[in-house]
Amino acid sequence: MLKRRNLKQGGEQKCSSFSINNTATFKTRMNNYYTYAYLREDGTPFYIGKGRGNRLFEKERHNVKVPPNDRIIFLKQNLNEKEAFKHERYMIFILGRKDIKTGILRNKTDGGEGASGYIHTDEAKLKISKANKGENNPFYGREHTKETKQKMKGRKPPLISLEARKRMSEKKRGIPRDRSIVDKMMETRKINQSFVGKNNPNSKVFVFTSPQGQEYVVVGQFQKFCKEQNISCWGMKNMIKTGKMVPGCKNWKVRTND
Repeated sequence: MLKRRNLKQGGEQKCSSFSINNTATFKTRMNNYYTYAYLREDGTPFYIGKGRGNRLFEKERHNVKVPPNDRIIFLKQNLNEKEAFKHERYMIFILGRKDIKTGILRNKTDGGEGASGYIHTDEAKLKISKANKGENNPFYGREHTKETKQKMKGRKPPLISLEARKRMSEKKRGIPRDRSIVDKMMETRKINQSFVGKNNPNSKVFVFTSPQGQEYVVVGQFQKFCKEQNISCWGMKNMIKTGKMVPGCKNWKVRTND
């Protein structure tokens, strides 16, 4: 049972599953955090928050209507900020949110630091989009420097751990793909195959020279040719860049036919 401390009236009251007890008084201290709840008239909570000082009374800092003082309760007091965040998240998780149909609270986030779990309405998304278009965009009329572009190119996507890959694989194992998806994949594969090698207008032309001096003109399919001749693909690419030969090249030479 959650106990609430009445902020004004004395005595013990009972309301739904909550009881009121004025055994504690509100104190404003630095680094003195607490969690609190706003109650409906029937005594059920509709909002959970975390704060310190007069945070629970400040109407302009909430996205819900602040109820009268007799429907504002402390859940836990004398917490540090980390403990308050943790308890706020816990209470929201237990009671659930109305916007995502998991419970009775009108909170728009999962609690804790930041806006984790917040879901914008379609209207809000449209407003944000309009507010950042054209001249309203802070980057409007500007351009990234060459250095910045180079840095952005060099960024690597986060790696998925082997354990995560295994979980993802096991989760999908045995689940047949929808026929429409399979058909799309097959169609894409046919299109991709039609642009391989000579059929690809962007293919580079490479001239390979064997140890016996015989030349082979290869349009695209660099890796395939190296595999067929049992020579190092990396070594041949390195030769194009540096002109140096490595043992894996097996005395083969290559150049681009630009």
